[in-house]
Amino acid sequence: MSKKNDDNRYSNWIQNCWHHFCLRPKENSSEYSHSTTIDNNHKNTRFVSQAGKEIVTRESNFDGLLHDPVEENITSILHVNENFISSKDYTELMRITSPFHITVETLAHLMTTMEKHCQMGLEPNTKSSSDLKMLPTYVTNLPTRKEQGDILALDLGGTNFRTLLVKLHPNNEPQVISEAHIVPDSKKLLANDLFEFIVDVLKQFMIRNQLDLEQEYVLGFTFSFACEQIALNKGKFLTPSKGWVLSDLIGQDVVQVLQRIIYQKQLKVKITALINDTVGTLMACGKLIG
Repeated sequence: MSKKNDDNRYSNWIQNCWHHFCLRPKENSSEYSHSTTIDNNHKNTRFVSQAGKEIVTRESNFDGLLHDPVEENITSILHVNENFISSKDYTELMRITSPFHITVETLAHLMTTMEKHCQMGLEPNTKSSSDLKMLPTYVTNLPTRKEQGDILALDLGGTNFRTLLVKLHPNNEPQVISEAHIVPDSKKLLANDLFEFIVDVLKQFMIRNQLDLEQEYVLGFTFSFACEQIALNKGKFLTPSKGWVLSDLIGQDVVQVLQRIIYQKQLKVKITALINDTVGTLMACGKLIG
């Protein structure tokens, strides 16, 4: 089969199957289901992931900043919702995505190798040979399940960033309200423009979730770029990556710059922690340890 015909076949298949990945609430119900259409008049459509942990809220009048919620659910849909598409289409879907499936054996090998290099990175005599940099996090405690309150978070990655509201209740699973936002290329040049954009989105996120702007909140900031961390809430930006520039941020304290703009925007939000993805994963899964 020619490449052109192959591309056309995949295109037709995707068009036929894509509606199975669209989501909307069931009428007169708090549950969520798949549907062949999306209600464009629904101004505050909420979607819950298959894991039941994360709620993704999309407002259709918010300047197109949010990702399609389909992206937030696509992985779990691929693995657990074969009943929503025909057996033939599901088989084809699995065949196309098979290069991205990882076997248990491969995962076990990766785990063993990663643990080995973690240990090497912690030892003065072997850390130079480790493929992993074991940097101080300044995190001294793991979650105890006794935490309580509403916590804000920002997660800035390569292409997008997330605003999150985490509602903590003692001895219960946290409720996480999350929005994913696209960062325009024009905001990837200067730190001031980037952080002003982020804080503007954060403020709108707080308003949409009916948070009292006169109340004080704490915020955790996940920053997935190279930093020299010198305290739990202090880190000097080292080098840009992932196509970002941010030359005016090099050598500056990331938290200090963002905090200044937060106060300029008259938000009562204090950044209490600067972390990366690895530390974020540790804290999120910390309750499972021990």
